[in-house]
Amino acid sequence: MLASALISEPRLLVMDEPFVTLEKEMRDVLVSVCRERAEGGDSVFFTANTLAEAGLCADRIGLMCGGRL
Repeated sequence: MLASALISEPRLLVMDEPFVTLEKEMRDVLVSVCRERAEGGDSVFFTANTLAEAGLCADRIGLMCGGRL
């Protein structure tokens, strides 16, 4: 699925919880691909349920909350 999304070379890639079902090796590949895209000037937007997931390859993290913290 990622390969088909990248083939059109989008400037913005939006990924909804991409790490949930991936094993560590595939997670590392995904992080590497996203870093390469970002270094080329593209943007990658992730949604994640934990800060640990968000921190894997983020240079900025935004928190959204629908209730009390």
